[in-house]
Amino acid sequence: MPCLFKKLFIRFIFMSGLSLLFLIVGAMALAASEFTFPVRRATGGGQIMTGGSYTVVGVVGQPDAGQLSGGSLRVNGGVIGEAVVTPQDPILAPRAYLPITWQSYPQWLMLDEEEPNNLFNQANLIPSLPALVSGSHDGAAGGGDVFSLSLEAGRILDVSLFTEDASGVQLLAYDAAGVEVTRDYSDPFRLAFTTSYSGTFYVYVFSDPEAGNTGSYTLTIRAGDPLPGLDASVAPTMDAEHMNQPPHVELTP
Repeated sequence: MPCLFKKLFIRFIFMSGLSLLFLIVGAMALAASEFTFPVRRATGGGQIMTGGSYTVVGVVGQPDAGQLSGGSLRVNGGVIGEAVVTPQDPILAPRAYLPITWQSYPQWLMLDEEEPNNLFNQANLIPSLPALVSGSHDGAAGGGDVFSLSLEAGRILDVSLFTEDASGVQLLAYDAAGVEVTRDYSDPFRLAFTTSYSGTFYVYVFSDPEAGNTGSYTLTIRAGDPLPGLDASVAPTMDAEHMNQPPHVELTP
């Protein structure tokens, strides 16, 4: 009898150890592999999202360990969210709690600068943000490239210029009346300001004719969400004569 009990005890220990081993290996495989499951409900960032599917990449429960499939959304860590798993296998019915924040990453608008665009009324329209514009400086002809965009009041406009040749280059912004808002005349070029009204704004990539600069450049334009509680001013207007002129630029040494 003691011998039988000993055999049963050894078998129990062996089976328990084997089950524990399978459980550990399975958990490691689950954490390290990529898999997809449908999301019935997910919360994060103050929003409730339904439908779609969730793909876990890397270690489950870690920041950045996942993404939504089939959309322009992805997951970052920082907010405790919940994804309710509905697996096909009815034996496995886990409830996964993942630290997730649902964030939208809008696609960048890719544009090429088009001539003529030296005057206010020739401005290349930027229809949406964020935008990335590829262009080239005007060489001996000088002047520059004007871009226009429409923004709501209270948005922080952020403009950066990356150029292969900074000779004679300035980056400027103007309001709807053609009045300079801000500028940067040293490389690396960057502008940032809060819009005070809802309406048109202009961005100007200027190149001095004396520099003869024909280098290529990339212009990035983006804007934050409108700031709450801002008393917006009335949008200024530009007369027809001003519209037929290039933006005014003060040359710097």
